[in-house]
Amino acid sequence: MISRYDREADKVEHYSINACLAPVVSLHGLAVTTVEGIGSTRTGLHAVQERIALAHGSQCGFCTPGMVMSMYTLLRNKPRPSMADLDEYFAGNLCRCTGYRPIIEGFRSFTTDAGAGGSCGRSDCCRRKGKG
Repeated sequence: MISRYDREADKVEHYSINACLAPVVSLHGLAVTTVEGIGSTRTGLHAVQERIALAHGSQCGFCTPGMVMSMYTLLRNKPRPSMADLDEYFAGNLCRCTGYRPIIEGFRSFTTDAGAGGSCGRSDCCRRKGKG
C-alpha cells in the first residue's frame, strides 16, 4: 500500500499497487506499507491477516500478501465497506489455489453485508471478541 498526503483535501490517501510493476523511483515522497508492516506472529497479527488464516484463505501463499494488503487498504479508506467495495478492490488480485471463496468469506466479516454475528458463525468469532 502506498500513502500520500493530499494537501487540497487535507487528508492522507491510500492506494493498493502491484509492487512488481512499480519502479522504486515512482515511490519518492510516498509512504510504503507492506504486509510485514501491519502485523506478524511476533507482534500480533492484524485482523485482516487473522481472518484470511481463520477462513483457510491461503494455500500456497503466493497471492496472500496482495490479498491482505488490498483488504487493509480498503479498510484504511473505508472502515465499513460493502461487498461491492470488496469486489472493486480485489479486481486485480489473482489466486489459483483457493478459488476465492475462503478469501472472500474471511474478509466478508469486515463488510456491512456480514450480519451481526460475523461471517464464520462461530460463537468465538473474532468479530464478537472486538478484533474487527
